[in-house]
Amino acid sequence: MDIREQYPIIPVKETLKIAKALKVRHPYRGSEPFEVTIDLMLSVDDQNGGVLYVARSVKPSAELEKPDVQARLALECAACRSRGIPWKLVTESLANSEVRSRGRWLFKVFKDFPDYTCDEKVAAAFIDALSTRQLTEPLRAVIVGAGKACGLPYEEAVNLFKFLVCTRRVRVDLSASLALKDPHPALAENFW
Repeated sequence: MDIREQYPIIPVKETLKIAKALKVRHPYRGSEPFEVTIDLMLSVDDQNGGVLYVARSVKPSAELEKPDVQARLALECAACRSRGIPWKLVTESLANSEVRSRGRWLFKVFKDFPDYTCDEKVAAAFIDALSTRQLTEPLRAVIVGAGKACGLPYEEAVNLFKFLVCTRRVRVDLSASLALKDPHPALAENFW
């Protein structure tokens, strides 16, 4: 539902207490302790009409051996847990190169068009058109067909497809191929 970056977890006076209990150094700027932030604070629909907050710290795996990074991660984890917020560490090793490549291809729509948005009626029609396609068709044919049903040229249809996947309106299994020439079983869960 929402993603906040560098989100302050809890007040400094509380993270100072947690750092002391953990016997780790609290981060300081000069002589002043500063607010501990979490890389990503996600607001997720809990499927019951409420909101679940989920915290993620993102670090390169090469950094994890450094004592100051370990101390900060321990502090972030404990601070989140003190508020009942599930916390996890995310590194590049969690995704293989094929999954990362698929993610880069999808999110390129935001790199190429930072302010990209879509008309809601067109988006709904595009999703409906996707659902009529056969899973054995190449992904390119699926996108072309859905685009034609909405009056979109191919490039616009591709960008809309990427946008809908990135905004989780169309679910994609990133472990399956997203090559435009391949069948698209990666989309199957949307239509069963």
